[in-house]
Amino acid sequence: MASFLEAHRKKPSLGYTDQPPLRTCLAQPQPQHRYSMAQKLHRQAEGEAHTLYRTEGNENFTYVDAQVSYGRTPLSLAAVRGHDTAAELLVERDDLVVDSKDKRFRSPLSWAAASGHEEVVRLLVEQDNVVADSKDCHGQDDVVADSKDSNGRTPLWRAAARGHNAVAKLLVERDDVVADLMNQHGQTPLWWAALNGHEAVVKLLVERDDVVADSKDKYGWTPLYWAAARGHEAVVKLLVQRDDVVADSKSNRGRTPLSIAAERGHEEVVKLLVERDDVVADSKDYHGQTPLSWAAASGHEAVVKLLVERDDIVADSKDDDGRTPLSWAAASGHDGSVCPLVERDEDGTPLSWAAWRGHEAVAKLLVERDDVFADSKDKRSRTPLSWAAASGHEALLKLLQSHIKGPR
Repeated sequence: MASFLEAHRKKPSLGYTDQPPLRTCLAQPQPQHRYSMAQKLHRQAEGEAHTLYRTEGNENFTYVDAQVSYGRTPLSLAAVRGHDTAAELLVERDDLVVDSKDKRFRSPLSWAAASGHEEVVRLLVEQDNVVADSKDCHGQDDVVADSKDSNGRTPLWRAAARGHNAVAKLLVERDDVVADLMNQHGQTPLWWAALNGHEAVVKLLVERDDVVADSKDKYGWTPLYWAAARGHEAVVKLLVQRDDVVADSKSNRGRTPLSIAAERGHEEVVKLLVERDDVVADSKDYHGQTPLSWAAASGHEAVVKLLVERDDIVADSKDDDGRTPLSWAAASGHDGSVCPLVERDEDGTPLSWAAWRGHEAVAKLLVERDDVFADSKDKRSRTPLSWAAASGHEALLKLLQSHIKGPR
């Protein structure tokens, strides 16, 4: 008893409801004992419990399946903490629902899988009344090892997303688990393992015949796309080496893995992708922007240098709005990205963008060139001087006035 009181002092309240517990009990407790005993049982489940209230006929006996405010039972708490001894004692009882769902439709198995507790997962999936692939309110509503929670996530999904390879392996080897099950957004366990860079789980899943390695979600994003977006070089390398993965696949907006890697500044991933024969280094998305354009706009100097030096890239290509990578870099004030681009751009308008946005360092870099004119007109017949004046950038205006060249 002392240990329970000590645990209670150290841990915050679990927020018990004032509603009666939902499950039946072996013996009806007196009202004054009901919640104190329920709290005690939950605290036992949270810790490594070697004994639980098992005495039948005791008037103080509590509901062994009592739920807290979020609908979580002692078994759920034992599962999330990885206390296999407590979990084993609980699942042996006839008055306990092993696969009960909390208010988020998450089962004890879902919590154990998400936390990577292999022994608890093994214990639970071996129960006859547990569905290893059950779903939440967006999927199935029965007791299942593949059940989904309120976000459509199964125990396998959660194990894969968190990189718990041993748990994922235990689950995918079961006949009642769908290894490639999609949630409401079209995302699979592989999708999330790739997103979070869990190489071992990705390898485990892609080597299965029942998993589509290049599946797309509702936005057209593949596991490779998100591995590239997050800069997970090892996962990208693993995926692009497969014959069933399109290294240059496009999303619903025409973005490729190379495009998103360039935008996020993942130099090693960009290098890995552009050196492949099946990747178009200068491909345009549905707005006409190239990987170089995205890198320039985001100010990733190393990626810009890597791309601009390639013979298969048009450094001054224009997007649907008529903007070049240089104009994007100038407008965003990325003077480091401007330097490698200015040598190959023929647009003549980046100075106007820098003047309008007030990027003095970029403007100074441009006006010092012999082929850039402070009073040249853009396609709207406006000069950098007029843009600086309209935007109220006095220092920039003085800089430009001092660099007006003679008649051309």
